[in-house]
Amino acid sequence: MTYDLFLANTFFKKREEHVITYKSGSSKTQIDFLLMRKGDRITCKDCKVIPGESVANQHRLLVMDVHIRRETKEQDLEVPKD
Repeated sequence: MTYDLFLANTFFKKREEHVITYKSGSSKTQIDFLLMRKGDRITCKDCKVIPGESVANQHRLLVMDVHIRRETKEQDLEVPKD
């Protein structure tokens, strides 16, 4: 079954330290993923692990930069009359 999703953090080429989400002793692996709808892929600007930040002892923080476009209303475009 498909839901038209993609793994955002596998979409960008990164150095190993910006991909590894779990580290224990000599074991390092990517076990945490961020899912997005394929149709929203253009809004995802970057996805990476922050090497110096840990959420728990062995887990590292995974972040995604998303560009969200604000819809403008007709009122926002009106020029005040003097």
